[in-house]
Amino acid sequence: MERSGASGIERVRKGFSLFGLLLIALGVLLLLNVVGALPLGVWFELAKYWPALLVIVGVKMLLAPRAPLVGLAAVSLILVAAIAAASFTMDFRQSSDTLVAGAYVAPLGDAETLELGMGFAGGSVTLRPASTSSQSPSLFSANFDGEPPADIIHDRGGPDSKIYLSTGRWSLDWDDESITMSGDAIHFPGVVDWDLFVSPEVALDLEISAGASDLYLDLRRLNVKRLVVGAAASDVTVILPEAAGRTEIEIDAAVADVQITVPA
Repeated sequence: MERSGASGIERVRKGFSLFGLLLIALGVLLLLNVVGALPLGVWFELAKYWPALLVIVGVKMLLAPRAPLVGLAAVSLILVAAIAAASFTMDFRQSSDTLVAGAYVAPLGDAETLELGMGFAGGSVTLRPASTSSQSPSLFSANFDGEPPADIIHDRGGPDSKIYLSTGRWSLDWDDESITMSGDAIHFPGVVDWDLFVSPEVALDLEISAGASDLYLDLRRLNVKRLVVGAAASDVTVILPEAAGRTEIEIDAAVADVQITVPA
């Protein structure tokens, strides 16, 4: 009996169950979701912190055999920090972005340059010059058709403006049988249908990161200084600016059909 007791103590000293600790953390997260303390979207945000698992495994290997209590405390602290960071970054992004469905217009004002970036999983995007005949000229305008709506970050810094578009936060509404939009719900990328217009009055820096998409970029009357496109399994059509000047172009496409038209 004494021998059995000694071996039990020795097993405890050798470490702690990492699987059991992770199971407890998952249970706590599920409980917080159920009571409404954390939205279900935290799971997708938490997935970005997967390198923390490598740190946890390393701590387990180094400290568990020698100082199990210290190792347990360190792993617990890492888990709590990862969950807190995921919750904070999710809340920060949602408070910083503008979720837009339908039409969006940003006035021209005193803008002289525009850095326009966008990232989406797939779909159709058309970009053309905005009309200059309007009494209220726009720096950027868009029509977002279908679902999901677009997340827009617009940084207005005097003459220098930055706009970033990404796929909207689709959600699962558990109160309905269909997939609808909801405030606190699961978020995941969607397929877009965007019609975009940019003012010819500004110098444009355009960067696009897309999945399987149909991209049509009519830049003929735009002042494009830089164009970067990253796309996979896509149809990419680019009509370059007609005005004299230098446009830097970088297109990185895999399994794609790329057509570039250079005006006479």
